[in-house]
Amino acid sequence: MPSHRNVSTDPEDAHKSSTTYSCSEYSDTLLLAVLKANNPDKFRDRIEQVNIQDIDIDKLSPEILDKLAEHLINKAMAGKPPEMVEEARKRIEAGETVTIEELERHQLERVNPLESKA
Repeated sequence: MPSHRNVSTDPEDAHKSSTTYSCSEYSDTLLLAVLKANNPDKFRDRIEQVNIQDIDIDKLSPEILDKLAEHLINKAMAGKPPEMVEEARKRIEAGETVTIEELERHQLERVNPLESKA
């Protein structure tokens, strides 16, 4: 797309009127780049960084807490069988404390019930 374009009346009508119309098109992206370059303090990209240890968990919304819990479960259970992940979710929803070791032991009992009792 051109950055500048002139539009004039039809040349056959030029003898009736000498009016020339001008229309300029500018790039929004170019404007933002110029603004950022000339006034970086005002027009810079803003990124908020928060230290996870500084977060007050009591002030987080239930939606954010659910997302955080889901993320942590997925990280902790990466590569584990889906049944084990589902068992972890059930126990967490029931308010139980869950460890990977307990889940692995429970998984072994499900797979090999005779070996786990020996």
